[in-house]
Amino acid sequence: MKPATAILVLTLLAAALTSRAEDAPGMADFLKEVTAACKRQDVARLEGLQYEAGAAPQMRKTNTAQWAYIFSGSYPEAGWHFDTVKFTPLEDLAKPIPDLQMAPAGSEEARQATKRANDARKDVLDSVTKPQSLKGKLYEYNLKVIGFVAIMFAKDKEQSGMMFPVGLDPEGRLRFAMLRSVEKENSPRP
Repeated sequence: MKPATAILVLTLLAAALTSRAEDAPGMADFLKEVTAACKRQDVARLEGLQYEAGAAPQMRKTNTAQWAYIFSGSYPEAGWHFDTVKFTPLEDLAKPIPDLQMAPAGSEEARQATKRANDARKDVLDSVTKPQSLKGKLYEYNLKVIGFVAIMFAKDKEQSGMMFPVGLDPEGRLRFAMLRSVEKENSPRP
């Protein structure tokens, strides 16, 4: 076998063996459960899918308030209805968006839109991989975030939604991650 062929075979083998976040055990079931809860507007069920160990108490209230808002607040009042649940692996946020996906390709408008989108992706990536400062305190997620679940709503031909970080709990179950205070006593994230 030629060296170039061997490298190609090894590269393809490594790619085949690399597990992606969307292939995590239980991902399909987790997304079905989130979808069913959203269709029923079941905030209590969504709360049950959170990993609360070590979470800051105010974070429990924040997620509950966000879910209540999207199901009974201004979303429905403005004509938005639940559409779908989407998962985005964390590694996809690290990939820059090419200019070709924004506005007329090669235009200044496309370049600026692409820059804004890529800056936003970097900010989201940083927010789950580095501690965040909120009101003078440092916080991090209580699970190692593997991606985001977006609860999407539709109105006419538009879509809008909210993203929630997801990780694997110590039992290997997918759960919504929550912020916890960063202190010296904190154990490592599962």
